[in-house]
Amino acid sequence: MRGARLFGIAILAGLVSTARLARAHDVDVELHGTALEGHDSPSLVVRVEAPVLGLELSLTASDGRRIRRRCGSLRRGEEQVFGLAQRRPGTVHYHGQLAAWMRSRKPITLPLSFEAIVVPPLTLREAGRDLAKKTATLVSSFAPDKMHVTIVAVDGSTLEDDDQTLSGTKAGDPIVVRWGATPGADVLRVRVQVFDRFGYWTGWELSPWHVDVPHQDVLFETGKSDIRSSETPKLDSAYAKLTADVQRYGRIAAVQLFISGFTDTVGTAADNLRLSEARARAIARYFRRPGLRLPIWYAGFGENGLAVPTPDETPEAKNRRAVYTIALDPPPGIKWTRLR
Repeated sequence: MRGARLFGIAILAGLVSTARLARAHDVDVELHGTALEGHDSPSLVVRVEAPVLGLELSLTASDGRRIRRRCGSLRRGEEQVFGLAQRRPGTVHYHGQLAAWMRSRKPITLPLSFEAIVVPPLTLREAGRDLAKKTATLVSSFAPDKMHVTIVAVDGSTLEDDDQTLSGTKAGDPIVVRWGATPGADVLRVRVQVFDRFGYWTGWELSPWHVDVPHQDVLFETGKSDIRSSETPKLDSAYAKLTADVQRYGRIAAVQLFISGFTDTVGTAADNLRLSEARARAIARYFRRPGLRLPIWYAGFGENGLAVPTPDETPEAKNRRAVYTIALDPPPGIKWTRLR
């Protein structure tokens, strides 16, 4: 997500394993033996192919629980779900039986022995990125099995949509995502799904796309953030370019504007940080006034990110600048404030 600098994370869940556990006459028992912590519990699903007067499930679990569940009559083709109320992460062994009272024959008993597992959610964190090399490094909370990478270009075409094996990767090992395989392609989004061995997954996104709007920097009076009337033609010119870019790229995605303010090294670092934020906010307000309706964010960087490296207390005009960036999401590593 970002002018080559934005990212976001979404946690999602996937598959649940099922297996036939037992079958006798017209009673079929299926185990849903894997569940995601906080979302569900393992269960047994009993399906009958002939009418039954009732079912009784009796189980002993390795965690000390005793389970006894009953249900009344079922018609042919109906199902009864018996939840196992297993919530904590880990594997639990069960043994016991299912009794079924049939209308047309003697009661039948199906012996049961199985294990069920509750899986903690797989989580990802970004450990770093190298935008020049077009790579990002992710780390998973426990051993991943595979990942699916989708790379979408600015024109909407799909540049990549592939599975990549991660077998042998352990929790904490780096997972490297690359998006520079197609030379010259303007990448809009990189979407990643990382799966565990049970089929559950978590997602992560990066948009390495942005547009920096060319402009002349506004000259502020020393220590002030008011925009002088002599400087408004510069902002009006930048506004025309900005609105043209928003119309062009707004057809592709929901773009946002980020205004970054910088200062030279004259004064204290704390004062310059506050001053740069106030100047960025003044520019954001100027762009909002004519009716620019996309989300506008601003942040001050003060003396950080000097365009021209200088010693302290150096009045370098090139360092008193602002950057206007159109992107999809906030660049990371800084607290952005949304203009209201």
